Amino acid sequence: LTETEKRLSRSESHLKAIFDNMKSAVIVYDVSNNGEDFVILALNQAAQRIEKVREKALIGKSAQRVWPWMQDTGLLDAFRKTYATNQPAHKFVSFFDRDEKYWREYYLYNLPSGEMVTIYEDTTHKVRAEEEHRALQEQLFASQKMESIGGFAGGIAHNFRNILQAISGNVEYLELCDCDQDEMKEVLNRVNDSVD
Repeated sequence: LTETEKRLSRSESHLKAIFDNMKSAVIVYDVSNNGEDFVILALNQAAQRIEKVREKALIGKSAQRVWPWMQDTGLLDAFRKTYATNQPAHKFVSFFDRDEKYWREYYLYNLPSGEMVTIYEDTTHKVRAEEEHRALQEQLFASQKMESIGGFAGGIAHNFRNILQAISGNVEYLELCDCDQDEMKEVLNRVNDSVD
C-alpha cells in the first residue's frame, strides 16, 4: 500500500509538472447544469500568461462570465456540443477585448471523470504577421504594376519621339530645298510647331 501510494504520488507530480510546463494553455472545467455552464477548476501557467491572470482569480468562476465573448464566437456552443456528443472539437475563434482583436485555436475534450478540458494557443501574433505579410505583398504588387505602367508609357513616348524626329527631319530637309513659295514655308513652320 505504501509503495502504491508512492507511485501514485510520483505519477501525480509528473502529471502536475507536465500540466504546469506545457507551452499550450490548458484549462479544466467542471460541467454544471447539464452542460449549460462550465466552471473553471484549474489552469496551467501558459493559460495564466495568455489570460494575464492568476489561477486563484479564476478558480470556481463561470467561463462565460469570465469571457463574455465565448457566446459571440460560438465557442460556448462548441463546449456544449463536445459535452453532449462526447466528441473532441477543434475551433478557431477571434474576438475583441478592450478594443483589440485576438485569435485563438481551441481543442476541446471530455475527460472520463466528467470534466471538460480545453487546450489552446493564442495565435494573435501569427495572424497579425500573416496580415502584415499579405499587406506587404499587395504593396509590392501595386509597386510592380506602377513600374510596368511606367515602362510601358516610357516605351510609347520613345516610339512617338522617333516618329516625330522623322517628321521634323523631313521638314528641315524641305526647308533647305530651294523653295520660294511663302505658302509652303508657312505650312512647314506649322508642321514644325506641331512637332515641337
